[in-house]
Amino acid sequence: MSITIASGMRLTPARLNRLAPKVARKTASQVVNNSATFVNDTALSVPVEANALYKAHLYIVQNSNTTADFKYQFSAPAGTTLTNWTFMSGNTANWTTIIAPLGGVTGVNGIGADSPLNAWGIVAIGASGGSFTVQWAQNTPNVSDTTVKAGSFLELLRFA
Repeated sequence: MSITIASGMRLTPARLNRLAPKVARKTASQVVNNSATFVNDTALSVPVEANALYKAHLYIVQNSNTTADFKYQFSAPAGTTLTNWTFMSGNTANWTTIIAPLGGVTGVNGIGADSPLNAWGIVAIGASGGSFTVQWAQNTPNVSDTTVKAGSFLELLRFA
């Protein structure tokens, strides 16, 4: 994204802020126990502008056992589309490698230890702004803790 500054135009904080990445970072771990119902992550949510394109990077360190596993998806304003998403995990037993439509579920098999995952892609926001939020849960309800660890982050960089 480039900025054109015409003669006499003021470079305001609002114009500069549009160039800064939107970053949400977890400062405390969050636990789900015995539930396959998606919950909004308590920290991994960023505001998005209407009709904007963002390059996104999600980094999560999760810990889930081999029965519960781990799944995630995104919640976003109506009309949002996700394209060209790639997924990589420290756990090689991935379920899927591409996220296509908004509401598409991706996850990894639990290994009972901390396991990082990364996802990258393009987020195209529709006619309404709002929040872009990570949602996650156990894939199979299990009386054990599934945790998204502190230090996980979501970053969006607007490019159009």
